[in-house]
Amino acid sequence: MPKLFVTEKFEDINRILHAWCDGVEKSTVAEAWVDGDILIVKTCSLERLTISFDQLPWLAKIPAEDRDSFEIDSFGNHLHWPKQDVHLNVNAIRCAVDANFRKNVILN
Repeated sequence: MPKLFVTEKFEDINRILHAWCDGVEKSTVAEAWVDGDILIVKTCSLERLTISFDQLPWLAKIPAEDRDSFEIDSFGNHLHWPKQDVHLNVNAIRCAVDANFRKNVILN
């Protein structure tokens, strides 16, 4: 199945192309958004990850009104909530939501 990502923002296109060229598309943020108390992250490989703000202590500390006030690092390495100085990368999300991934990280 072909991969399709639709965007009009140059910074998104730049981030996605660099991730693929560097071979880090699975661990790089392409886009992210908040839906209620859920954070949804799409990687540059088009994998969709979801996590509740209550699943990680540092996310739970972000007030509901500030949850959608994050920035995506220019290279897609992490999300950043400047007001709370919280950084979150794709692998931290995977560790929280995927037991097999977490087990492999601990063993390695």
